[in-house]
Amino acid sequence: MKQLVVYYSYSGDTAKIAGKLAEKRGCELLEIKDVTRPGTFKAYTAGSFAAMKGKSWEIQPLALDLAEYDRITILAPVWAGGPAPQINSLLERLPDAKFVEIVMVSGSGKSSCRKKLEERLNAKGCALVSFKNVRGKLAGQLD
Repeated sequence: MKQLVVYYSYSGDTAKIAGKLAEKRGCELLEIKDVTRPGTFKAYTAGSFAAMKGKSWEIQPLALDLAEYDRITILAPVWAGGPAPQINSLLERLPDAKFVEIVMVSGSGKSSCRKKLEERLNAKGCALVSFKNVRGKLAGQLD
């Protein structure tokens, strides 16, 4: 089974966890990049509002073809209880019928978006095989 770890990170915490996870699993790592990186104020105000509403923000073209992978692990920072809007853009580009693992990274280690994300994945014929909440400073929480 070919695996991929894909992530978006604004502050760097999610990037550290994603890198360690990909290394541990021996799989490829893909960073989601903004077309235009938002400033801190915009990220935490407009970005939080967009995250709450499940809206997407424009991201750069992906450097890898997601269709080539059987299992995709998505690491997402939590903004206002949901994934950052860049992750919503990734979900729109996700191919049908994939096994997906989601890891939500936050300061508290909590999010409230599992059901919404699972519904979005199911609509694409994807299976949510794992959902975890982790604290950003505790990268060792993942297996």
